[in-house]
Amino acid sequence: MLFRSKRSLARFAAFFLTAEDPQRRLDNREVVTLAHQVSLVRHILDTPGRHRVLIGDEVGLGKTVVAGLIIQELLAANPGLRVLYLAPARLVSNVGREFKRLSLFFREWKATDGDARLETDSRIIASIHRAVHPNHFDRLLKLRPWDLIVVDECHHLSDWGEGGGDPVMKYRLV
Repeated sequence: MLFRSKRSLARFAAFFLTAEDPQRRLDNREVVTLAHQVSLVRHILDTPGRHRVLIGDEVGLGKTVVAGLIIQELLAANPGLRVLYLAPARLVSNVGREFKRLSLFFREWKATDGDARLETDSRIIASIHRAVHPNHFDRLLKLRPWDLIVVDECHHLSDWGEGGGDPVMKYRLV
């Protein structure tokens, strides 16, 4: 029962932060932060040793906002953090818009945009389709490691091609 009490207290504290924000920080955002989002962000960030997280929820419940809030907190603690956000090409602009609303500024890298400066840009929202293109795949693997990688729509990744063929490039990249 103790674990339920701790989790309940953490949820209550997160709800308190959204409802009773004494510095009015949440009012200054274009994004309305909901209690379940703040609770999840605090749970992830406050749990020692948590290095890999899978956030799965229904469409429209704010997974991108949660990822942005986590990134925001990590960048506040370490401004030099290198972040690569991989998303299907059709979502890159949407993620960019959501992040701008959170005052997170990332270079977008998709087929219609010029090349991101992969060697020097520290924050990139990349089309995973473009990243695995033969012109870019090896180049990405040779870069210095990213501190944080977010994979949007990761349920589309598969380690084997149809019929048990070679590993799929998107999976290999991640």
